[in-house]
Amino acid sequence: MTFLSLYRKYRPRTFEDLVGQQHVVQTLKNALNQNRIGHAYLFAGPRGTGKTSTAKIFAQALNCVEGPTVDPCGVCDSCSSIISGQSVDVIEIDAASNRGIDEIRDLREKVKFLPTVGKYKVYIIDEVHMLTKGAFNALLKTLEEPPSNVVFILATTEAHKVLDTILSRCQRFDFTLLSSADIVSRLEYICQQEKVNYDREALNLITGASMGGLRDAISLLDQAISYTDGNLTREAIQEMLGKVDLSFLRSFVEGVLARDTAAILKMTGEIIDSGKSISVFVEDLINFLHQAMLLKECGRDTSIFNLTEEMYSQLEGVARGVDTARLIRFLDILTEVERQLPFADQPRIILELGLIKMTAGTGDNQLADLENRLRELEEKVEELSRG
Repeated sequence: MTFLSLYRKYRPRTFEDLVGQQHVVQTLKNALNQNRIGHAYLFAGPRGTGKTSTAKIFAQALNCVEGPTVDPCGVCDSCSSIISGQSVDVIEIDAASNRGIDEIRDLREKVKFLPTVGKYKVYIIDEVHMLTKGAFNALLKTLEEPPSNVVFILATTEAHKVLDTILSRCQRFDFTLLSSADIVSRLEYICQQEKVNYDREALNLITGASMGGLRDAISLLDQAISYTDGNLTREAIQEMLGKVDLSFLRSFVEGVLARDTAAILKMTGEIIDSGKSISVFVEDLINFLHQAMLLKECGRDTSIFNLTEEMYSQLEGVARGVDTARLIRFLDILTEVERQLPFADQPRIILELGLIKMTAGTGDNQLADLENRLRELEEKVEELSRG
């Protein structure tokens, strides 16, 4: 049997299968129920958030033998051909490779023909922002006077590059990055279906690396299953992603707080010598300090955090020993290091300079130290006055 990647195998087939984007799903369902079908839609948002999947489900809902319906049967000739990508009435166009005026002129000629099987001809134009200005202008004429049985669905990750004249003729739907809870839930479902052993911490690591994109998360899960032979553990996923262990990050930050420059530079050397990416290490360090800052300010708020007890323990160990102002300063320095790394011929030097800045005393640090000492003295005076 031919291998099918997980993100294709578990691609949503119905509106209920879509993860997140409830505002989009509900609006499209209402439009189908009320038979208020627009002639042009714009799906905008980051990659891997369900734009193309939603477009295909909407096309299926329009052309199902029972449609337009919010519950396409998935088995009729029209639905089956759309699912398999072989429908003559649902045409997918990659604007990145078909971006010229000639391709759009050809499309304008073809929209005149009636649908072959379904009720609508649906044109899904992916990465529409890649069209040339001439191609946009050619498409504009069709959007102004569309045939009644044609629906355009334009998908883009960069809506700001789409001409305003195009935007004004489309119903716009903004797709958002998915929450960590939604992604982890979907990954758990896939692992259970594939009979894969997993730790929830391992799925949390994959989710964090996906940056809110479900397709990226499922692709990483596919890679992880191959890498671990179907036994997903936190340690294995950390190794696969090149991530730094939490206990190491805590020891490293404690070294920074103690202003032990020699120790943290030695630990940096160990990280680099082990083959880990400097940029990934900086990213991990930023995330660790960011979570420590939020934990210090908000406590264990479950609406903010999705952490295990061990992760809480490591973060709280750091948060107790530092004030928020100092954490903010560390994050400022590290985000500047992260910005410079892609352009640096010697990234290690950029990182080491940033770390030395973090351990070096500054006027701000001295003021913070004086404020802390003054606060301690005030507390002692108050205790003595009570006694």
